[in-house]
Amino acid sequence: MPFLSAVDPAFAAKRMSFWIRFTPSNSTVCDMPVMRHLLLVMYLFGTRDEFASSLQRVLPDEASIGRAATVVDALPIPLEPVPSTPRAMHRRRIRSELVRNPGVTIEDLWRKAYRVTSWFYDHDRTWLLKTLALPEHETVPGTSAAIITSSDDERFAAEVDAAAAAILATVGKPQQVTKERLLATLPIRIVDTPRYRERYPNTLVRVTENRESTWHFRARGVWWAYSVLSARGEAPLASEAAILSGVGYNAVQAIVEHCGWERLLRRAAQFDVVGNLAELGITRKWADPPAWQGRAVGGRAYQRRADRE
Repeated sequence: MPFLSAVDPAFAAKRMSFWIRFTPSNSTVCDMPVMRHLLLVMYLFGTRDEFASSLQRVLPDEASIGRAATVVDALPIPLEPVPSTPRAMHRRRIRSELVRNPGVTIEDLWRKAYRVTSWFYDHDRTWLLKTLALPEHETVPGTSAAIITSSDDERFAAEVDAAAAAILATVGKPQQVTKERLLATLPIRIVDTPRYRERYPNTLVRVTENRESTWHFRARGVWWAYSVLSARGEAPLASEAAILSGVGYNAVQAIVEHCGWERLLRRAAQFDVVGNLAELGITRKWADPPAWQGRAVGGRAYQRRADRE
C-alpha cells in the first residue's frame, strides 16, 4: 500500500472509483494512466521477463484477430456536418429567428441576439439587411440611419442631460462629470465606438457636450473648499483650500485670481459656484486660466515632454 500511494496520486488521495478501468474501444477518453497499466502487469506476471515471454506465447491467429478488431474499432464514426465558420452559424441563427417570427426587426435582433447582430454589423451587414427584406436603397452605406438609430436614442440623451445636472447639483465634495459616470447611468451598456455612434448618435453627442473639463472641475472643487472653511469660520487660506480640494496650491491661486473671488471667499458658502462660474463666462469646457497657459500644475511630472525640452 505505501508503494501504491507513492507512485499513484489518485490512490494516495483515496479516489478509488474507477481506479482500474478498461475501455471497450480504441478510445483514450476513459483509459487508465500508463502507470496503472504497469502496476497491473507487475501484479499479473510478477516480472518483466515473464510478461515478455507471455506475449511471445500468444498464438498467431489470436494476435491477428486482436489486430483486426483494433482496426475495426479504430474506424471513425461519421458525424453530422457542422458549420465550420462563424458566418454560417450566425446566418443559421438569423434564419431561425425569421422562421419563428417573420416580422422580426433589427431592434428585435439587437435584444434577442445581440452578439450575433453585432457580428453581422461588423462583418456582413449587407446580408443581414437583405435577409430582413429591407428596401434596397437603405442598404447603401450612409442612407440607413433610420434603421441603425435606436428608438431609445432620444430618451437616453435626455437621461444623460439629467445625470450631468444631478452630478453638478450634488451636495458635498464635487465629482467630475466624466464620460464614464454619464454612461454608467444608462440602463444598457453603451461605449463610444463607431457602431454605437450609429445606433445612439444623440446620446453620445450629449455625453461629449456634458463632459466637464479638468479646470472647470478644479474651480468647483476650490470653491467648495472655501465654502467649507467659511462654514467653519476659518481663514480662507489657499494652502488649506488646496488640501481640502486636492487641487495644487498654484492652481488654487490662479483660479481665485482669474475669477476675482478674493472678496467672496469668506462668504463662499452663500453662493452657488456653478451659477457664479456661468456669470463669469466660464463653461464646462473651460480650458484653463489665460495666465496659466504653458505653466505646470506643480512639479515636473505635470509638464508635457515638449515643454521640458
